[in-house]
Amino acid sequence: MSVDEELLNKIALGEVELLDGNEICTRLKISRSTFDRWCRADPPIEGDTRTIPFPPPDIRMGGGPRWSVETFKAWIRKCMTDTQMA
Repeated sequence: MSVDEELLNKIALGEVELLDGNEICTRLKISRSTFDRWCRADPPIEGDTRTIPFPPPDIRMGGGPRWSVETFKAWIRKCMTDTQMA
């Protein structure tokens, strides 16, 4: 898996904040097991808005997955949009 050069440059320049799973759990006030389940979730059944799978990590560093704040915000936005449409 190749790393997106733009993301790599932003990381090197300190222009992107990366979150690990524990930081995301803290921000959402959820358990790690819930987060792990969201990460493993299959695509939802059409019309099912209960669980929107969490996106794959933007990068793996130090053996762990990391997500950019932008990826996290896009997922939250999708959850809000899908919930409002239900």
